[in-house]
Amino acid sequence: MLKISKLVDHGALVLSNLPHKSTGFKSASYISNETNLSLPNVSKILKLMHHGNLVYSVRGSKGGYALNKRPEEITAAEILTALEGPIAITECISQKSSCNVQNQCGMSYGWQRINNIISHALNDITLRDLQEKPIKFTN
Repeated sequence: MLKISKLVDHGALVLSNLPHKSTGFKSASYISNETNLSLPNVSKILKLMHHGNLVYSVRGSKGGYALNKRPEEITAAEILTALEGPIAITECISQKSSCNVQNQCGMSYGWQRINNIISHALNDITLRDLQEKPIKFTN
Protein backbone atom coordinates (compact mmCIF):
# COMPACT_ATOMS: atom_id res chain seq x y z
CA MET A 1 0.00 0.00 0.00
CA LEU A 2 1.32 3.41 -0.95
CA LYS A 3 0.65 5.63 2.04
CA ILE A 4 1.66 9.05 3.36
CA SER A 5 3.19 8.57 6.81
CA LYS A 6 1.66 9.98 9.97
CA LEU A 7 4.77 12.17 10.30
CA VAL A 8 4.07 13.82 6.93
CA ASP A 9 0.36 14.15 7.69
CA HIS A 10 1.15 15.78 11.04
CA GLY A 11 3.83 17.91 9.39
CA ALA A 12 1.28 19.42 7.02
CA LEU A 13 -1.01 20.09 9.99
CA VAL A 14 1.78 21.84 11.89
CA LEU A 15 2.68 23.97 8.85
CA SER A 16 -0.95 24.91 8.33
CA ASN A 17 -0.98 26.41 11.84
CA LEU A 18 2.03 28.65 11.25
CA PRO A 19 1.91 32.26 10.09
CA HIS A 20 4.22 33.59 7.40
CA LYS A 21 7.40 35.06 8.91
CA SER A 22 6.30 38.56 7.87
CA THR A 23 3.28 38.39 10.19
CA GLY A 24 4.63 36.84 13.40
CA PHE A 25 5.72 33.67 15.12
CA LYS A 26 4.16 30.86 17.15
CA SER A 27 5.85 28.74 19.78
CA ALA A 28 6.09 24.97 19.55
CA SER A 29 3.94 24.64 22.68
CA TYR A 30 1.26 26.87 21.17
CA ILE A 31 1.21 24.76 18.00
CA SER A 32 1.07 21.60 20.11
CA ASN A 33 -2.02 22.92 21.91
CA GLU A 34 -3.66 24.06 18.66
CA THR A 35 -3.12 20.75 16.86
CA ASN A 36 -3.50 18.32 19.80
CA LEU A 37 -0.12 16.82 18.84
CA SER A 38 2.46 16.10 21.52
CA LEU A 39 5.11 18.77 22.08
CA PRO A 40 7.98 16.34 21.31
CA ASN A 41 6.39 15.45 17.95
CA VAL A 42 5.75 19.10 17.08
CA SER A 43 9.33 19.99 18.03
CA LYS A 44 10.70 17.15 15.88
CA ILE A 45 8.56 18.23 12.92
CA LEU A 46 9.58 21.88 13.28
CA LYS A 47 13.27 20.93 13.47
CA LEU A 48 13.02 18.83 10.30
CA MET A 49 11.03 21.55 8.53
CA HIS A 50 13.64 24.11 9.56
CA HIS A 51 16.41 21.93 8.05
CA GLY A 52 14.24 21.62 4.93
CA ASN A 53 14.10 25.45 4.75
CA LEU A 54 10.30 25.50 5.06
CA VAL A 55 10.23 27.00 8.55
CA TYR A 56 12.00 30.05 9.94
CA SER A 57 12.80 30.17 13.66
CA VAL A 58 13.65 32.96 16.05
CA ARG A 59 14.90 32.43 19.59
CA GLY A 60 13.78 34.46 22.59
CA SER A 61 10.61 35.52 24.35
CA LYS A 62 9.10 36.99 21.17
CA GLY A 63 10.43 34.20 19.01
CA GLY A 64 8.98 31.01 17.70
CA TYR A 65 8.35 29.50 14.30
CA ALA A 66 6.88 30.78 11.06
CA LEU A 67 6.63 29.72 7.44
CA ASN A 68 9.64 30.64 5.32
CA LYS A 69 7.38 30.83 2.25
CA ARG A 70 3.70 31.52 1.68
CA PRO A 71 1.40 28.44 1.81
CA GLU A 72 0.83 28.62 -1.94
CA GLU A 73 4.60 28.32 -2.49
CA ILE A 74 5.16 25.22 -0.32
CA THR A 75 4.51 21.98 -2.17
CA ALA A 76 3.43 18.63 -0.80
CA ALA A 77 6.66 17.24 -2.30
CA GLU A 78 8.74 19.69 -0.21
CA ILE A 79 6.87 18.69 2.95
CA LEU A 80 7.35 14.99 2.26
CA THR A 81 11.01 15.43 1.35
CA ALA A 82 11.77 17.53 4.45
CA LEU A 83 10.28 14.88 6.73
CA GLU A 84 11.00 11.58 4.96
CA GLY A 85 13.75 12.28 2.44
CA PRO A 86 13.61 12.09 -1.36
CA ILE A 87 10.54 10.56 -2.97
CA ALA A 88 11.27 6.96 -3.95
CA ILE A 89 8.46 4.43 -4.14
CA THR A 90 10.78 1.43 -4.53
CA GLU A 91 14.26 0.58 -3.31
CA CYS A 92 15.80 0.63 -6.80
CA ILE A 93 14.71 4.25 -7.30
CA SER A 94 16.27 5.41 -4.05
CA GLN A 95 19.58 7.28 -4.31
CA LYS A 96 20.99 4.91 -1.70
CA SER A 97 19.66 1.77 -3.33
CA SER A 98 20.72 -1.50 -1.77
CA CYS A 99 18.60 -3.74 -3.99
CA ASN A 100 20.52 -6.91 -4.73
CA VAL A 101 18.39 -7.93 -7.76
CA GLN A 102 18.23 -4.55 -9.47
CA ASN A 103 20.52 -5.59 -12.33
CA GLN A 104 18.47 -8.69 -13.15
CA CYS A 105 14.86 -7.57 -12.68
CA GLY A 106 14.40 -4.96 -15.43
CA MET A 107 11.55 -3.26 -13.54
CA SER A 108 13.44 -0.11 -12.56
CA TYR A 109 12.39 1.93 -15.61
CA GLY A 110 8.67 1.27 -15.04
CA TRP A 111 8.88 2.13 -11.35
CA GLN A 112 10.86 5.28 -12.22
CA ARG A 113 8.06 6.39 -14.56
CA ILE A 114 5.50 5.88 -11.79
CA ASN A 115 7.74 7.66 -9.28
CA ASN A 116 8.06 10.65 -11.66
CA ILE A 117 4.26 10.88 -12.06
CA ILE A 118 3.78 10.82 -8.28
CA SER A 119 6.55 13.39 -7.80
CA HIS A 120 4.95 15.73 -10.35
CA ALA A 121 1.56 15.36 -8.66
CA LEU A 122 3.06 16.15 -5.25
CA ASN A 123 4.81 19.19 -6.74
CA ASP A 124 1.48 20.43 -8.15
CA ILE A 125 -0.26 20.40 -4.75
CA THR A 126 0.58 23.18 -2.31
CA LEU A 127 0.06 23.64 1.41
CA ARG A 128 -2.73 26.07 0.49
CA ASP A 129 -4.40 23.32 -1.57
CA LEU A 130 -4.14 20.93 1.37
CA GLN A 131 -5.83 23.52 3.61
CA GLU A 132 -8.82 23.98 1.31
CA LYS A 133 -12.14 22.34 2.02
CA PRO A 134 -12.76 19.22 -0.07
CA ILE A 135 -14.76 19.51 -3.25
CA LYS A 136 -17.94 17.48 -3.27
CA PHE A 137 -18.18 15.43 -6.43
CA THR A 138 -21.62 14.72 -7.87
CA ASN A 139 -22.58 12.22 -10.51
